[in-house]
Amino acid sequence: MTLAPFQSIAVIGAGTMGSGIAAQIANAGHHVLLLDLGAKNSTSKAPAVAALDRLLASDPPQLMHKSYVDRITPGIIDEDFDKLAGCDWIIEAVVERLDIKKSLYQRLHDTVGADCIVSSNTSTIPIRLLVEDMPTEFRQKFAITHYFNPVRYMRLLELVRGTDTRDDVIDRLADFNDRVLGKGVVRCADTPGFLGNRVGVYALQVGIDEAIRCGLSIEDADALMGRPMGIPKTGVFGLYDLIGIDLMADVVTSLGTILPDGDAFHAVGGANPMIAEMIATGFTGDKGKGGFYMTDANGVRLARRLAGHTGDGLPPYGVASKSVPKLAIAAAEAAARQDEPLLPIIDGPDPQVQFCRRVLARVLHYAAVLIPDVTTNPQDIDDAMKLGFNWQRGPFEMIDAIGSERFASLCDECGLSVPDIIADGSPTYSVSQRQLLVRHAGGARHPVNLPDGVMRFSLTRRTLTPVLSNDAASLFALEGNLRLIEFHSKANALTDESRATHPAWQYRGLPQNREYPLFFNPQENTCLRFHNNLNTRLLERDNFVPKIPCLNNN
Repeated sequence: MTLAPFQSIAVIGAGTMGSGIAAQIANAGHHVLLLDLGAKNSTSKAPAVAALDRLLASDPPQLMHKSYVDRITPGIIDEDFDKLAGCDWIIEAVVERLDIKKSLYQRLHDTVGADCIVSSNTSTIPIRLLVEDMPTEFRQKFAITHYFNPVRYMRLLELVRGTDTRDDVIDRLADFNDRVLGKGVVRCADTPGFLGNRVGVYALQVGIDEAIRCGLSIEDADALMGRPMGIPKTGVFGLYDLIGIDLMADVVTSLGTILPDGDAFHAVGGANPMIAEMIATGFTGDKGKGGFYMTDANGVRLARRLAGHTGDGLPPYGVASKSVPKLAIAAAEAAARQDEPLLPIIDGPDPQVQFCRRVLARVLHYAAVLIPDVTTNPQDIDDAMKLGFNWQRGPFEMIDAIGSERFASLCDECGLSVPDIIADGSPTYSVSQRQLLVRHAGGARHPVNLPDGVMRFSLTRRTLTPVLSNDAASLFALEGNLRLIEFHSKANALTDESRATHPAWQYRGLPQNREYPLFFNPQENTCLRFHNNLNTRLLERDNFVPKIPCLNNN
């Protein structure tokens, strides 16, 4: 069901997140009002105006085209607050201080119209605290819309409702963010850290903890806790540098203050003297003098010698190793054979294997014990990690891939009990009558949850048998008499072997890159290509996906 789109949108707070949200709204073709404080002095720009400059200079670009900046109107809160009276959606993205947010909400309540929805981009403050002083009519139209940075590229939106939030408010926000802004919407309970950050930041902390425990170099730890596990190749230490070590330290501290006593996060989220000294001395990652990695004046990549360092001060830098661990190679070779890449990295006694076993056990166990208190549906956690942290598979999909007996063994090695949600040994996901089902808390199985009209092939393919398959590609038949070619050749290259999977490859004019799936309709002699500028829906044949004629070689 398509709900009425928002007509007049404003974002309050022109920092990194607020300006990024405004940019994505502009990318989708909507005009947006961006408000912040006034200029500090007569010679400086107002923050909202400066934010537009940052958007134009951003790399990777937050705007799909620089001309879209004209859709963003900058303003000053004290001077332009009355303009909010005509808005039907206002996103608050101000500093994470409860007193400031509460004061702003009171002003909004006194200004906005009866049908205006207000949402907060907070990642740490529970919704019950945000609106505890507000009247019922305001709470009914209030939600948390937590975007991930950079907003254009990170697909996850965590949508959190309060006890008084109306169903139609949540549905309208979910529909607009899905259909218009191109987000994967995960509806979350009002629990600390929601889903993405709670699991994702814990995973990073466990990676650092286990690298030290197992005596691994940071290069090997990143190489193993990267592509072999289906996690972005930055791994742990590289991602810390990319995000900013100081920002990550703030996130860790913030989560530590809001998570309940006894949560496993506290064992890895405490103060880290090494991190503190790196921040104090300017080694804050890519944006600073360096971090866990750095590049010297000669362009040589260096890495801190973390393994075995017991002396005072920071671990010294050394030339970063370019060699790939044998386990990572084994995982890649398994994936090339279309075998399970997780199995080679958890088989054996050496320190690298122990690192992989312990990381997987602790991280996947942590995700599993969040059921049912944080959500009753494991797919919510899987989607949060895939959409928000770019994991190829979510924790429950990885548990299914490892197998219940192997995972129980991994847990036992770490002194962890098998979580209740998987205690009976059956997989979380199963296929019945060509439909993919997910087991919820309590044991009942339900179809995977997707917005109306959306097909996610990574899920759908589990219910299908390839029409034709070889080492380079597989051909699948989809509803609507469509054919989909999935590549699994090296570097996803279009080779003679992959062309052999379907006669459509014999036509000229087809796109020759593999960035997006290709859909073939042999009856209509057309190719449908998924265009992903806004991370929009996978298959909207009438409105979004262009039809490309398949021209015969003759």
